[in-house]
Amino acid sequence: MNANPTVDPSVSAAQSPSATSPESWTSIEQFVVPFDKGLRRIVRITNETNPENGPSVTLLVTGNVVTGELVSYARYLLELGSHYAKGITDENAKQSLLAQYKTSAEIALGKPPMPHEPQFIHLRKAHLVFGVGLVPTEGMIFRIRLSMVAGYSTMGLRGAIQDVTE
Repeated sequence: MNANPTVDPSVSAAQSPSATSPESWTSIEQFVVPFDKGLRRIVRITNETNPENGPSVTLLVTGNVVTGELVSYARYLLELGSHYAKGITDENAKQSLLAQYKTSAEIALGKPPMPHEPQFIHLRKAHLVFGVGLVPTEGMIFRIRLSMVAGYSTMGLRGAIQDVTE
């Protein structure tokens, strides 16, 4: 008599589909990490309205705390272009690079609402939080896949951490 009634002794382990084998998958949806609908809505509104100054946010991303100012995809492109241009000494090359990023940002702003939801969140003046300190101290431009965000707050930590460390 079989002690484990769920195991068929006539089927070898090599013949039995495991939970990780493609034969046992019901759909790819079981492996997709769901987005937080509220955070996704905030990102979508920011992308569509492109405010000059976005809200401060604090994110828990794969066990790390990231804090910064939420910006639209278009503003992220402009700031990224400016960041890269700082390292270029040839003025023509610098202007060409800035023009390319500006064109990309204008395209992003000129599109009607996207048929799909945003996949990334974009921050400027972003910091990784370690203990009571921020890295880097001057902030950075940061792009994070929304599916990597485990939690969030629409309040930034920058002021609170600076108060503690001063």
